[in-house]
Amino acid sequence: MNFKEMVYSSERTDGDILARGNIDGYEYLIVSYGTHPCAYVAIPENHSRYKDYHKLENEDTIYPHGGVTFSGSERNNIKGHWIGWDYHHACDFSGYSLNRTYSSFLGRKQWTTAEIYDEVCGVIEQLKQLE
Repeated sequence: MNFKEMVYSSERTDGDILARGNIDGYEYLIVSYGTHPCAYVAIPENHSRYKDYHKLENEDTIYPHGGVTFSGSERNNIKGHWIGWDYHHACDFSGYSLNRTYSSFLGRKQWTTAEIYDEVCGVIEQLKQLE
């Protein structure tokens, strides 16, 4: 796989795509917002949840890291029925801590693009079970 590696920054960005692809008809994105990464999967038109994909944000049917925290019709200027999740939870590292001498984020999990890709694959498998 050709991935850009996640590089944490103390400044938030608009969203740089680290990885983009398609697995079994599911488009995915892994995005760096500088301070933390996020992952997104588009629900394909033939999926049983295509028209109500936004409900996945409030249900316990998909289990990405920290739960589904995003649903929308566009991500990084790419149209689709996207769901997403972030890596900016209590157990995760935040780039905001890079410009501070002491931070509660130090020693927390710094996610790599490859690790996030593995989670994307797991979410796609869960979505396939709901087809």
